[in-house]
Amino acid sequence: MREFRIGSGRVIPVLLLLLGGLSACDGAPDTAVPSALDVDAVVTLQNRLDEARRQADVPGMGAVISRSSGLVAHAVSGQRRIDHGANIEPDDAFHIGSVTKTMTGMLAAQAVETGQLGWDTRLLDVFPEFRDNALPDYEGLTLAHLLSHESGLPQLIEDDRIAVLPAFTGSLQEQRQALVGWMLLQPPVGEAGASYHYSNGGFTAAAAMIERRTGTSWEQAIKDQIASPLGMQHVGLGWPGTGAGAEGFVFGHRRENGQWRPVDPDGDYQIAALLNPAGALHASMSDMGIYGASWLQAMLGQSESISQATVDAMLEPRFQGGISWGVQRGFGHEQAVVYVGSAGTFVCFIVLIPEGDLAVTVVMNGTDDSSDRAAVRLLQTLIDDFS
Repeated sequence: MREFRIGSGRVIPVLLLLLGGLSACDGAPDTAVPSALDVDAVVTLQNRLDEARRQADVPGMGAVISRSSGLVAHAVSGQRRIDHGANIEPDDAFHIGSVTKTMTGMLAAQAVETGQLGWDTRLLDVFPEFRDNALPDYEGLTLAHLLSHESGLPQLIEDDRIAVLPAFTGSLQEQRQALVGWMLLQPPVGEAGASYHYSNGGFTAAAAMIERRTGTSWEQAIKDQIASPLGMQHVGLGWPGTGAGAEGFVFGHRRENGQWRPVDPDGDYQIAALLNPAGALHASMSDMGIYGASWLQAMLGQSESISQATVDAMLEPRFQGGISWGVQRGFGHEQAVVYVGSAGTFVCFIVLIPEGDLAVTVVMNGTDDSSDRAAVRLLQTLIDDFS
């Protein structure tokens, strides 16, 4: 049975195993102007990445280094598709899985700043039409609970559970609202606000709250409020290359009988569109560097759109992590803000080191325990190199 664990499951425990437990979180955007790349940094990064890819034994990898002022260096290594031989190009996009959740958190932070939502806004206050039928367990469920995996709502992690969801109709906004109503009828997997249960359903419900209060679809908000203003030029929905044929895009891979096999972006394995806010985006290395820089701006008090109070609330320790990010002591620093995303064919690791004004992202177009450990070792090496 394949699992739709965009960001949790097998991947995050790799970080925990190597670096210790999670304890808090972070938040929000601004216009990060890409700086001219540092030539020496590019050479260092490329050499590190090429060696890491050999150690990881994956078809392809990418990495980017940035600071609050913008990009420092980015590089790619290896093949787009192991059976075609074309090399990955600098602007190629990788699927980022549940790192998408941090962007949903960014949209929530913006809504909090404008007063359209609060971290303590209750789901049933935004959707009062579901109150009469909702299980009483969900009465006090808030936006913060949803964005910190403390909601108790259905997790919607495994493919077979997602496949038997009701056939919701209408626009994606309407489908998410209907999903909220359905989830509120299901037995909770844990007490809201009192336990941690990783939940794609919870983040989708948070996105529905944002959509209801702002009147803008999550998909449009990602474009208008994050990608376009930050200059992230290669962000898109779904697997890279979906609907565009096999050539010119990075494929995800699965290891079968010891060999990497490419996964057709137009094949059977797809992420349900109504769950886009939980893990559907792809992005290039320069995009991820700009994105990391925007979070560093917010965390260092340099953001014009996200206040320090909002960032502090997102970093407040909760059961496991904070709001839309995890924060841990690790990588040789007192505070490392982290997230990991994978839907099983790509994997994306992002680490922010506020005290070092440093953001590092590493991606691969194949993922298993051995390659993930190699990626984490590369993260540590890059953090040491650039701190």
